[in-house]
Amino acid sequence: KIFIEFDADGQLVGDNSSRYSSTLGGIAKTHCPIFYESFTNVLDQTKNAIWKSVKYHVFDTYRKCQLKKVGKSFREYTHRLRVKHYDKYKNDDERKRNCPKGVKQDKWERFVDNESKPFRKRMRFIGKKSRQAKKRNLGAKFTRTDSYIAIHTRKDGSFIAPERMARINAIIEVDLSSVDLDLDNDPVAQVFGLDKYGRMCGMSADITKTSLVSSAPAKEKLHKEYQQRTMVEEWVMSLEKHMINLTQISVEMKDQQTNSQKSVTANATTSNVI
Repeated sequence: KIFIEFDADGQLVGDNSSRYSSTLGGIAKTHCPIFYESFTNVLDQTKNAIWKSVKYHVFDTYRKCQLKKVGKSFREYTHRLRVKHYDKYKNDDERKRNCPKGVKQDKWERFVDNESKPFRKRMRFIGKKSRQAKKRNLGAKFTRTDSYIAIHTRKDGSFIAPERMARINAIIEVDLSSVDLDLDNDPVAQVFGLDKYGRMCGMSADITKTSLVSSAPAKEKLHKEYQQRTMVEEWVMSLEKHMINLTQISVEMKDQQTNSQKSVTANATTSNVI
């Protein structure tokens, strides 16, 4: 087996890192049937087979985190199937008739049946709404409370959990800065209590308190870089407008000068004729 190197943080390093990541993606397609609703539903014996099929020498210490990468590849693959093939057609009959290349018909039909379940559609709708809310607030600070409110508000403005939402909004009305409190004291925590291990209320299933805390410095840096880039873009736009105004003034001055010269020439010609 090809040896794979990891740094002190457990991140891949070395020349074989990119090929290894691609291999995990292929393994996910081979061993994880697409009709599984998530990687957590994959049987332990299947996960053991996945681990044994890795053609690289990886210490068992990294088994858990590497299987998470396989799960991530599995989610990305099923997401592409939904976007490119499932959402392309209006009903399940059309979807089942248009099975993607490289996918077995029976597995594709089970995938379509699963994705057409009401709770699966609801999950995708909530996720889409959350992403849209974050996109609208790009560059602005987006808190856990903002995320919870966004994904629990229907299109008509009504709330999915009105009583809990009323309590959250009441806390915010009393103290607007409460949304900036840490995850143990923000409005969501005050209403729902402390988060349990491996789960963050109002956040994606892949997000944990540890990951949020560890990524905070990087997010702050990205936020500052976004603000700086926005300031530069606004400055450039201001310069462009200023240059356009100067160009217009220059053109007008040249036209006035030309007209003035024509007038002088015409007067001189008239004087000579007289």
